[in-house]
Amino acid sequence: MNATLQTDTDSDDGGLLQVVSFALGQETFALPMTQVLEIMRYPEPVKVPMTPPSLLGLAGLRGSVSPIVDLRALIGIGQSTINDASRVLLLDMGQSVGMVVDHVDRVMTLDSACIEPAVEISSVDTELLRGVYRLEDNQQRLLQLLDLNALMAREFAGDSEDGSAGMLASIGTAANQSVVEDQENDELTQLVSLEVDHQEYAFRLGDVQEILRYPDRISRTPKAPAHVIGLMTRRGKTFPLFSMRAWLALPPSPADSEQVVVVLRRGQVRLALAVDQVKEVVRLDEKHLEPVPDVLARDPSMQDVAAICRLDEGRRLLSLLATDPLFVTANTLALVDPQAEKSPQEQDAAMTDATNEEQNDECQLVVFTLDEQQYGISIEQVQEITRLPERFYHVPKSPDFIEGMMNLRGTVLPVVDMRTRFGVAGIEHNERQRILVLNLAGITTGFVVDTVSEVRRLQRHTIEPAPRLSAAQQKLLGEVVRTPDNQLIQLLDVNALMSHDEQQALVESADVNESTLSTANQ
Repeated sequence: MNATLQTDTDSDDGGLLQVVSFALGQETFALPMTQVLEIMRYPEPVKVPMTPPSLLGLAGLRGSVSPIVDLRALIGIGQSTINDASRVLLLDMGQSVGMVVDHVDRVMTLDSACIEPAVEISSVDTELLRGVYRLEDNQQRLLQLLDLNALMAREFAGDSEDGSAGMLASIGTAANQSVVEDQENDELTQLVSLEVDHQEYAFRLGDVQEILRYPDRISRTPKAPAHVIGLMTRRGKTFPLFSMRAWLALPPSPADSEQVVVVLRRGQVRLALAVDQVKEVVRLDEKHLEPVPDVLARDPSMQDVAAICRLDEGRRLLSLLATDPLFVTANTLALVDPQAEKSPQEQDAAMTDATNEEQNDECQLVVFTLDEQQYGISIEQVQEITRLPERFYHVPKSPDFIEGMMNLRGTVLPVVDMRTRFGVAGIEHNERQRILVLNLAGITTGFVVDTVSEVRRLQRHTIEPAPRLSAAQQKLLGEVVRTPDNQLIQLLDVNALMSHDEQQALVESADVNESTLSTANQ
């Protein structure tokens, strides 16, 4: 989470709503913190053709591929200009979705009773707002609470060409279902997860008073324990600031790192912890919190760990920290290895099985670029890669989508510009361009691409479904590969490059083109 976040309330009353506020243009908006997985810098997404203008592309975030949406465009107040202040709110809407905002203001807690009905005071349709909240600051701003479900329903609920709802409409449905399930499940627990030296810990959301930027001024305390950084002041109240790294006996943070402060509260006593970052608010059933294993519970250093939470089928481990002992002692906590319950023999066997599986699960992609974006086609679907001819033959009555014909070793090859297929602006032909020779509807067809960069070998299990952004995109680019350096390669289904009518037009024109080109060559 961005280290510039802070909250604004000391209220301990019920009926509170924690939100993250942000700016879009000259207006201030907010979303419930329970929907926010993470706040991050703009990740420069991979563009996806044949998608709505508000969808900026795809990015590999938090271990999955997420669509990135321009929130300005989504609510109809222009388009975002990306700069150093721009941030992406990664939201939980049945799947993760990134929303680009101008800049994030702070995390704050609102009194739900003070939220008023939306009024006609902004450029945003009131049907897209849950309500408004009057901020008691010098600017007397009005905080507008966005209703994401209504926003998604309006923008993306229309049926697509194949009769199925678009991706973001289905996200809205999933989000609505999630809200209903949450309301029906009284056992749902919310945890604030944080990271220290690449390890993940958590506190219960109710124990976290606020999240602050690291203070500019700290009063150092002479002869204090190593874990005590000093005293900090917040809204006229002074309380200790502890180093979570020192508390956990971990190496000091790098000199250029920016830490975040998590403030815990028990009664009137506050305790601030400097952590590497706050990651997300995790919502889960209480039954997923397991007691600390007996072998660890006997370790005195584990007395501050209240429970263990295994997420993502055990691949992700959260140590839930109890707050009461933190106010009493600065015991060192033992790190829990998620593989600790496996014997060395079991670990070796698992590694061997994984290696064998990888060796039998390889495939190869021809990777090409189009408008500075990377795409891939299975090498089995590519018959040949060739240079552009000096000129194309233009045959009368050929389908409009065919750029021209060329003679490929005595065979008539219809050629299509891949930029035209993807709805991307065309460019003048150049020496870097190549033609991918593919087989469509029994007709060998060439497709002009900007460059062919490599033939990449990869494991099939690294291929994953791409988020559904539109019906056309889902048919043509329904899968994606994340490379080890977190680049995205969109995989092309060559069978979806042409519609049925276009394929039929290719078949019907094949004989005519063959004779015409033969005559031209004579």
